[in-house]
Amino acid sequence: MLRLLGLLLVWSYTGVGAVLLVSGPELGVQMLGLALVALGVAWMVLDALRRTRTV
Repeated sequence: MLRLLGLLLVWSYTGVGAVLLVSGPELGVQMLGLALVALGVAWMVLDALRRTRTV
């Protein structure tokens, strides 16, 4: 349950970042959107790698 809530949080700020990246009024806002998208994608990739690793 906690993992699902964390994943929902990551998806939500990644989505907000995508909206800011596409429709941000100035460059600083677009860079903030890019940073949020990059952070969200990196988090999801690392989470997927952690789940597939069998240790």
